[in-house]
Amino acid sequence: MPGEQSNYEAMIKTYDEEIFFNRLRKGGSFHPSNYGYILFRNGTLELELNAVVYSYQQGDILLISPNNLYKLVRYTDDLQVALISINRDQLRQRLNFNFNRYEAYRIINIEKNNNVIKLSKADFKHTVDLSNQLNYYLKHTDSKLFREEILLNLLSAIIYIIARDLLQTNHPVFDKNTRKEEITMRFIELASAHCKDEKELKFYADQLSISIKYLSNAVRTITNVPPTRFIAASLVNEAKLQLLNRDLTVGAISDHLGFSDQYAFGKFFKKHTGLSPRNFKNQNIHIDTI
Repeated sequence: MPGEQSNYEAMIKTYDEEIFFNRLRKGGSFHPSNYGYILFRNGTLELELNAVVYSYQQGDILLISPNNLYKLVRYTDDLQVALISINRDQLRQRLNFNFNRYEAYRIINIEKNNNVIKLSKADFKHTVDLSNQLNYYLKHTDSKLFREEILLNLLSAIIYIIARDLLQTNHPVFDKNTRKEEITMRFIELASAHCKDEKELKFYADQLSISIKYLSNAVRTITNVPPTRFIAASLVNEAKLQLLNRDLTVGAISDHLGFSDQYAFGKFFKKHTGLSPRNFKNQNIHIDTI
């Protein structure tokens, strides 16, 4: 089938450390086109996220997100990584994971809490071995019989190993399909879709047909953070993406995002990133996408 390989490559991509050596620039920024896992097999990598520099070393696993902008600060010459990039929408069409909705949200947004996934040495080794097999079957197209099944099962195993450790060690376990969990997920989705135009909790509470007090209580119970933080995070991510557009002025972006004026936008952006919009724009001139 002529389109088979391209379909796989659109859904799953694998990279090694050469992507950092050859495609990305030190001091430059990159914006992932998909969600992905970076498994650190050797060496050290430093990335800046939200004006804070984080260091990743052997045995660490970092989840990268298309909602974030990363700056490549430094890496050592002995860096060895395995990077798996996943088109989440295409994967959903082929696989149904046994996660409830909030568990899935926690898995794909661990970096919002600045957490690094740390598996046991044995589990990390198994995960690296699985990623090597995934890379092998992506690159070798001579045998197409059961190829999709092999790829999907390898990827499923990687995701379940990481999810098992993450959900057991970093977060409390919630009963599946509770009302507060459902409200939290619907709120997060609404905040992502409407943050540019709606910044007050009343809008979201009305959309969910609940009181502001109950909305705040539900979100805090499930996430341990106030709902306003999700609105701000969605707005900051949208602002960053627009600031990467060299044709848009800070004033135009302020208008697009529904701020009363450029000063209010600048104050909000600096509060959440530590940089003024103009400084952020100037410091992120070179953008690479992976």
